[in-house]
Amino acid sequence: MIPKKHLSSIYGVKRGDMLIMVEIFEVLQQNSAKINAEFGACTVSTNVGGYQTTKHMHWHVRYGEKIR
Repeated sequence: MIPKKHLSSIYGVKRGDMLIMVEIFEVLQQNSAKINAEFGACTVSTNVGGYQTTKHMHWHVRYGEKIR
């Protein structure tokens, strides 16, 4: 899930971006609840710094084999 406004990472979020963050978490909540209901579990994550291959804040919702 990617916000429409460019935010480089979670570190780039400012007080004025809180409405965007609320929208992101509403969508994450809806989608993770749906995936959890269907598959029994999921992981929600975002990357920062060198782990971030796409230099735009985004979130992953994954299911399947447990990620270590």
